[in-house]
Amino acid sequence: MDAPTEFRPMEMGGLIEDLASYNNSADALGYSVFYYASYMYQQPGLRFVAVDGVLPSDETIADGSYPLLNEYYLAARTADLQDENSPTARLFNWILSDAGKDAMREAGYIPLD
Repeated sequence: MDAPTEFRPMEMGGLIEDLASYNNSADALGYSVFYYASYMYQQPGLRFVAVDGVLPSDETIADGSYPLLNEYYLAARTADLQDENSPTARLFNWILSDAGKDAMREAGYIPLD
């Protein structure tokens, strides 16, 4: 019987475990969220792949030099942002503050500096 060439676990943890335990680990490749694989569900022996010579890290994701990233956005109506006491403006300003950026980091996101 030929070895499987494709395997699709249903959870990120399952993917990471399967990659870490694959008996031919040099040929195993998986895709996961950087923060999850780096900080939440680390497994010995897993390595990250460089793209165009750049390894994923908090720094290369934040500065945009690592090319495989998902951006996230906050959209608000201009009128809501013009009133600095509106809930929208307060949330917007908090997200851009040091406390907001710290909360994003704790949640696994990498804020723009």
